[in-house]
Amino acid sequence: MTLQRRFLGVVLAGVVALSGCADIHPEELRCEEAMATLLACCPAVTTSPVACEYASNGNAFPLTIYSFPQVECLIGLGCGDLVARGACTWALDPVHAPAVCP
Repeated sequence: MTLQRRFLGVVLAGVVALSGCADIHPEELRCEEAMATLLACCPAVTTSPVACEYASNGNAFPLTIYSFPQVECLIGLGCGDLVARGACTWALDPVHAPAVCP
């Protein structure tokens, strides 16, 4: 694990701890981790392209086009692979750019 990814993990854990979100859904946390990875790997991307919100009715991320398997795919890729697969382009225009992970 790179120093950059460890730092992002520590920052994310701190945000969760300070916000008092004891019942944050695990898929929401994984989504936040994936978006932090995108932001770290894509300098042109300044905001998260996905709102990582888990709906109480069980529908994950209802306002986005991203699914949990795709989030897991993003987390598993390094910056070089994310850039090569077009993740930075997707992050700038998630509606029109092709998906990064099938």
